Amino acid sequence: PTRYDGQCRNLSKEEVSETLKENAPHVVRLRVEGADDIAFDDIVRGKVSFSRKTIDDQVLMKSDGFPTYHLANVVDDHLMGITHVIRGEEWLPSTPKHILLYEAFGWDIPQFAHLPLLLNPDRSKLSKRQGDVAVEDYLAKGYLPEALLNFVALLGWNPGEGKTQEIFSLRELVDEFDLAHVHKGGAVFDAKKLDWLNAQYMKNLSAEELLTRAMPFLVKKAWFDEVDALRKESEYVARVLVIEQDRLQKLSDVGDAVQFLFLEPVVDPALLLWKKNTPVETRASLEAMRVALVGIPANEWERGELEKTLLETAGERRGDFLWPLRVALSGEKQSPPPFEIAWVIGKQATLGRIERAKTLLEKML
Repeated sequence: PTRYDGQCRNLSKEEVSETLKENAPHVVRLRVEGADDIAFDDIVRGKVSFSRKTIDDQVLMKSDGFPTYHLANVVDDHLMGITHVIRGEEWLPSTPKHILLYEAFGWDIPQFAHLPLLLNPDRSKLSKRQGDVAVEDYLAKGYLPEALLNFVALLGWNPGEGKTQEIFSLRELVDEFDLAHVHKGGAVFDAKKLDWLNAQYMKNLSAEELLTRAMPFLVKKAWFDEVDALRKESEYVARVLVIEQDRLQKLSDVGDAVQFLFLEPVVDPALLLWKKNTPVETRASLEAMRVALVGIPANEWERGELEKTLLETAGERRGDFLWPLRVALSGEKQSPPPFEIAWVIGKQATLGRIERAKTLLEKML
């Protein structure tokens, strides 16, 4: 490696003094002497040693009078009383330089722990060129802080042999974390694992907490501008979240898969037909569903009552009745059950969507 050639290493004190009087530009270097190896015990990697012959006479004070990082780092850590230096493995080659400075100043040397690098799935180093690497990027995408903390803690660390726990509270991490269990090898940043972990945290949020955290993401969506004022109210959004919570991976997903709960759906008449059912049969099924729903008082318009009534009406022919009803309410091939949709949008909107679907079927006759 390129290193200092020692041109001024053996100047006499007189030569140095004379040159300084001439205001010649200069730096201050650390003179590395001796033949023994520089060794230390790394908490993660065990005993590590470097040949003193490989350590350059590093610059400590630059020609502009400012200290280099290495000098500033050591002085800073000493003045702050740092006992443990925990950093990425790319800083391992700098450690002997820092140890020499601690020894030169006569200061206690802190304990060092060099953590493994974070890697992409292809084992390359995680970098901005290949995606987001900053915590702020993931918060902006809707990941929960507590899920990110849990995820990062598991990168290159586990709670010990025989322990399979993956979800930790902050208190549990404080109690369980031990640098001795940090792996030496690089840790792969698995985005799918982060999605799964975040989804578990999403499921465990209280209804009030989920609403508070989700609203800032919901109001930023372009389609949300078209939603009427009633469906923008927190009480309505809270109902949407009740049925969507277990399906969410992150906060930014809120509303995207259930836009039909906020906006009137566009229904494909052909999609209303269950298997080989005709438009006439499908219209009759929707009318039976409508009659059953009309009989439910507004004050009993709850998920349990809606499910009970609709299933009883459908009997053994659930597909014939529930498929067209679900499509009429959502306009989608896949969506939550019709009784959940009906509960969210309310009685009036439910009956209105059924009538519109019936009209579409009549045009197919």
